[in-house]
Amino acid sequence: PYDLVYLASCPLISKDMGKVYTVTPLDLRAEQKALQKIVQESRKRLRFKRDFATVQRLSTNLMLGCRVIHYTGHGLPNGLAFEDEYGIMHIVPTETLRDLISAGAKENQVKLVFVAACHSEPAGRAFVEAGVKHVIAVKITEKVADKGARRFMSHFYLALSMGRTVKDAFKIASVNVMAADNLPTGGDEAKKYLLLPKDADHDVQIFPGLQEGSMDDCTAALAMENLPASVDQFLGRNYDVQRIIEIFLKQRKRLVTIVGERGIGKTAVAIEVGKYLLHRGQFKDGVFYFSFEDEDRWDKEDVAISIAEGMKLNIPTNRVKNQLKSYLRGKEILLILDGLDSMAAVRGKKNSSPIVSLITELLRDCAPLKILATCCKVVGVTKGLEEREFPLKTMQDDQICTLFAKLTGEAFTPDKVGMVGDPILYSSREVLDELAKHDIITKIIRGHPGRCWEAARMYKKLNTLDAVVKQMSPEQKKLPRGYTPIEPDDFPQYDKFWENLKLEIHDAEALRFWEVFKPRLKVPWEDFKARLAQHFHAYTKTRRPLDQEDILAICQFIQRIAKRSGERYDHKEVSARAFGIWWKRWYIPFTSTVKQIRNVWDRKLVMGVAYSKQSIESEIINDPVGSFMLRLSGNNPGCVVMGFVGTDQPKRVLHVLIETGPGPNGEFKVNFNDGKYQTYNSIEELILQCKRVTILHPGFVKDSVFGSGMQHNSMHRQAEEEDDGPS
Repeated sequence: PYDLVYLASCPLISKDMGKVYTVTPLDLRAEQKALQKIVQESRKRLRFKRDFATVQRLSTNLMLGCRVIHYTGHGLPNGLAFEDEYGIMHIVPTETLRDLISAGAKENQVKLVFVAACHSEPAGRAFVEAGVKHVIAVKITEKVADKGARRFMSHFYLALSMGRTVKDAFKIASVNVMAADNLPTGGDEAKKYLLLPKDADHDVQIFPGLQEGSMDDCTAALAMENLPASVDQFLGRNYDVQRIIEIFLKQRKRLVTIVGERGIGKTAVAIEVGKYLLHRGQFKDGVFYFSFEDEDRWDKEDVAISIAEGMKLNIPTNRVKNQLKSYLRGKEILLILDGLDSMAAVRGKKNSSPIVSLITELLRDCAPLKILATCCKVVGVTKGLEEREFPLKTMQDDQICTLFAKLTGEAFTPDKVGMVGDPILYSSREVLDELAKHDIITKIIRGHPGRCWEAARMYKKLNTLDAVVKQMSPEQKKLPRGYTPIEPDDFPQYDKFWENLKLEIHDAEALRFWEVFKPRLKVPWEDFKARLAQHFHAYTKTRRPLDQEDILAICQFIQRIAKRSGERYDHKEVSARAFGIWWKRWYIPFTSTVKQIRNVWDRKLVMGVAYSKQSIESEIINDPVGSFMLRLSGNNPGCVVMGFVGTDQPKRVLHVLIETGPGPNGEFKVNFNDGKYQTYNSIEELILQCKRVTILHPGFVKDSVFGSGMQHNSMHRQAEEEDDGPS
């Protein structure tokens, strides 16, 4: 028999009279960690088992035998909250608890039950009626604080395992809660616990004569997994997680696709589904996660290799797909395929995506395998297989308010949310209700978790809700630097080509770029590369053209940005939609910066976007301290990166981002990781005043290259070419 069985109840939702409620999560991880630590520190050979509180598992553990049962979860005046197999709260009445103990346990085998739940006195008395001699519960009128409960539990079990009696252990735990320096109401907390029956003899040891040694952990091992860590502050999605679990387990579906816009929380929900099912042993052969967010491989065999490697399968590289199918066949495995936005099937085209074709084969040939996918739309499996779409919607205002408050770390006061009068008059609930009416919730965040994270980050900088609203309001957002608005008469009206093109491209200069391809909305990459080289030269009015390596790198950025926006990748052609997304996000800031540093660009003092961080490091790592190079950033379009040899030992190359902004000749900001931005009127001024750099690779003293004469020539040339109009 087990010495101590720890049963935890953490249902996702509860149902009452047809309504669904989210169950407040308990910090089970902290409690389990504290209990396990105490048991280990006792250096006693105690047989310990963790499990989840379902009726079936309680009955099983009773029949296997246990001296102590510890329940943690939500208590109710009429019973305890258990889980069912689908994550729904199952309230077990006190009479049923009594009958379960009486029927399942051998006579006098269960010596003690610890009911660590609010209002658990009735449940405790039910255990007493079932014949348990020692029961700890919480008064029916009381709730207990998490910190106090963990402290009480830890000291109680430490005392028990060291051979102290139940009476002594209860007293030791109570005194330690009262004396806790991090519990201002420790005295009150200690008085909430009851030792039942009240007048019984509790001067009894539960673990007499435990042998010295390490704890014997009898908890069932988790199945294989590679799940990433849960998202910080995951809340408000319990119902979605529970519904997906029910679709898999109750409705027996084998492919579920979480569908929603970017930032809505698809990845976070998918990971939580995987963790919940993993910890409850629903997939005994494993739960595996794969992200295809930045996946550039499109061959079916390559995708199969990715999955095999993530599962740590020792499969030879030839014919991986067939061997992967052989391994998966007959196994209870859940695959989570995240970020399939750019790999979903094209409507109306069969086998248009290798990963969709692979998913189809795996589901057809590898029962009972199940797959959870995330995508901006349904994946599009074929051949009669059913795909269950699960749309992920925005969060409710009360949930998004709680999330926003947690992300900001702010205990919002009445004045922070615009309430007047004495703050003491308002409860925290009333303050959150008022926050829910604020424009930051109703007009900016609007239930969207991604916008909530963005608003929280901005709040930490600006420190007022109104300032965040002003900064993030759509009407406050100006056109990007270098953006050219489309005037009504710029392009022919009632022309189908222009009407279709304007749906994808929203910048006048971008339309002029694409005009040479009329009437096509897709063009071969080679044609696009030639037009890109021509346009860049004319648009920026530089003498130095883009070289082929830069053009190739820029095309790769088009592919990457388009994929992240849900546009399907085509290795033969570039679409007007992909081009429009890239133009706004990448090309406008890139060319604006090139114009600002035209003189530096023309003299090849700055490398193009094909140059990487590693390329700079390999060039200058053996140069003297203070040697440096400049390159245009591809991942941060519109920025310049300065790599320089620092004074650290061993020698290493440091990289700082130089941001560009508005101003007559531009504005250049740099932060040398000291938290302070320094601003300069030109990149030449920045380099000349920077004491960390002295020599431009491969050996030019910076004053001779970026000196005043050069700056004067740069400004003079800009004055002559003040017309920056396009070709």
